[in-house]
Amino acid sequence: MPTSCIEKDTLQRLTPLSGSIESSLRSATLHALSTEGSLSRAKLASGVGYGLGLSRINAEKLGAGIELFHLASLMLDDLPCMDNADVRRSATCTHRLFGENTTILSSLGLINQAYFHLWQLFAESGGAIQEEAANLTRECLGFTGILDGQSKDIHYYFTYNDGSLVTEIAEKKTGSLLRLCLMLPAILCEASRYEKLQLFNLSNDWGLAYQVADDLKDIYYSEDASGKTPHQDAELGRPNMALAIGETAAVELLSELMYRSQQRIHALEKSHSPVYSTLAAFQVQLGEKVAPLLKAFAAA
Repeated sequence: MPTSCIEKDTLQRLTPLSGSIESSLRSATLHALSTEGSLSRAKLASGVGYGLGLSRINAEKLGAGIELFHLASLMLDDLPCMDNADVRRSATCTHRLFGENTTILSSLGLINQAYFHLWQLFAESGGAIQEEAANLTRECLGFTGILDGQSKDIHYYFTYNDGSLVTEIAEKKTGSLLRLCLMLPAILCEASRYEKLQLFNLSNDWGLAYQVADDLKDIYYSEDASGKTPHQDAELGRPNMALAIGETAAVELLSELMYRSQQRIHALEKSHSPVYSTLAAFQVQLGEKVAPLLKAFAAA
C-alpha cells in the first residue's frame, strides 16, 4: 500500500471550509486539523482497504472518515467536563484557544464530515454489504461502542482489581475505531470469514495494547515527552490498567498483546499478503510506542 494514499493535507483537503463559515468555528477546525498527529488510523484503514481491493480514492475516503471521527473524539475527550486537558499532540487543546462551545461545534462538524465520507462508500456497495457496514459503524460509534466506553470512563470508580472493567472500557473507547479501520474494509471488499475473524481479533489486541501503552505513558512520561497533559488518570480517578492491576502486570499484559497481534498478522500474511505490509507497518509503529515504555518500566 503506497503511503502517499494518506498525506499530510488529506484531512484538510477532504474537509472543505468555506470563507463564509463563522471565523471562530473555522479557525478552531483548522487548528484541530493541523494537529492531526501520525494519521495512523487513516493509513491503517486506507491501506487495508486498498490491499483488499478498494480504489485509491475510496481507500482515501475510508481512512479520512475514520481519522476525522478519531480527531473529533479527542477534542471532546480533552474538554474540562471530560479529561480537562491543556495539551494534545504537543499543541494547545482547541477548547483552550477557542472555548468549549466552539470546540463542540467544530467536533460535530468533523463527525458530520466523517459520516459523509463513509456513507458515500456504503451507498456504492448497496444491499447486504451496505447494511453490514452500517451496523458495524453504529455499533462502534454509537451507544454500545465508543460512547459507552467514554461514559464508563467518566463514571469509573478507581479500585485495584483484575482489570476487567478497564479492559472493557479500552475495547470500546479505543478499540472501536481500530475495529472500524480493519473491519469496514473487510466488509466492503467481501473478505473471507477467516480474514474477518483474524482482523476482528487483531483490532481487539491492538485496541487494548494502545490503551495500556497510554496508561503507562500517563504514569512515566512528562508533558514534553508525551505531548499531552500527564498524570490525569490518577488525579481524576480514571481507568488505567497500570493503576488497576499494577505496573508489572500491565507491562506483562502489553508484551503478551504485542506478541499475540504479531502472530495474527503472520496468519493473515499467509491468507492475504497484499494486506500484510499495512498491518506490519502499524505493528512496527505501535512497537515504537511500546519500547520506550518497557524501558522506562525497567529503569523505574
